[in-house]
Amino acid sequence: WRAAIGPARLALNGVAVGAVLNALVMWIVVAWGGARTEITVIWLAGSLYGRDFDHLAMLLPWSLLGLAGLLLLLRPLSLLRFDDGLARALGLHVLRWRLAALVVAVLLAASAIAVAGPIGFVGLVIPHFARLLVGGELRPLLVVSLLCGALLTLGADVLARTVISPLELPVGALTTLIGIPVFLLLLQRQTDFRP
Repeated sequence: WRAAIGPARLALNGVAVGAVLNALVMWIVVAWGGARTEITVIWLAGSLYGRDFDHLAMLLPWSLLGLAGLLLLLRPLSLLRFDDGLARALGLHVLRWRLAALVVAVLLAASAIAVAGPIGFVGLVIPHFARLLVGGELRPLLVVSLLCGALLTLGADVLARTVISPLELPVGALTTLIGIPVFLLLLQRQTDFRP
């Protein structure tokens, strides 16, 4: 929290925390799932099956609140990309804004997975792809990331519904198959650039 967090360290910590929380959720499902175990397992795999505009309407206020918070954080986030000393020198209270960014990220992540489940690696793959398209400025990067994330999820859903029709694969399985090689490539690039 107080040390400078590089992209590789952040990604590895995220994977580790995600694995621990996933194990906890699986334990809860097994212990108390009862008749809802099948539905819970489908949700954990990340699926858009049976989702409609009623689900969207339920999540829309939370998503809009998170996006509004993100817009308010654009300037501090652009400064947080630098190392902590430089961000402090530019007048940013690093710990306060890092906490605010964490709260907004949790709100956006919760609204993203509340109905469909954790559709893995979209948040890891898409920002890097969007950065290749528009560069590192946060405003266009945010817009392109939102659009590309939606396109990846939609494309994976269409493929999941058609690849072994009439059966349907979870969307999260396909995005994970795409994301794992990209994740490994990003980790390799991070370790290659270290002195």
